[in-house]
Amino acid sequence: MSLNSEEAVIQETVEQIKEIFSFTKESKQVPLTEIQRVIIPNIQQLSEKQDVFTILSQLQSKDDYTYRHNIGVCVLSTLIGTWINLNAADLSALSTAALLHDIGKVGIPNDILNKPGKLTDTEFQIMKRHTNYGYEILKNTKYCEEVYSTVAIEHHESYSKKRIFTGTRYV
Repeated sequence: MSLNSEEAVIQETVEQIKEIFSFTKESKQVPLTEIQRVIIPNIQQLSEKQDVFTILSQLQSKDDYTYRHNIGVCVLSTLIGTWINLNAADLSALSTAALLHDIGKVGIPNDILNKPGKLTDTEFQIMKRHTNYGYEILKNTKYCEEVYSTVAIEHHESYSKKRIFTGTRYV
């Protein structure tokens, strides 16, 4: 994959994720089939790149931050899942859960989501609700695996007891 084709895949994926977020905002449903068919193969293609730091560097941009952040989290999660030899189904579940961890941001007003400076205490309280919004959206999406909604609601939590993600659940 050349540098230009990597950038093209990233930009194509950013546009696809924008469409997914827009659809989800309107419908309160996540198009899981579309994600599995279109976006996850792009993520896997990016994850196969030898120089992951170049990929992550290309994802760093103030423009489209939310979408690019989701791609970066998904690429890193896919790499880790590959390194620990998850089977194909568990790797796909991990990648999808990582991609959707911030889907609840569709419920956050754009002026808060895209604010260039520090959030006020009130704005921060609103921003923290994205985990709950994501959980609700995913719980109400047909055929959605429970792990997706669990990751959405718990991705900012900290645990005193370590838990291990098996690809489909925490143990």
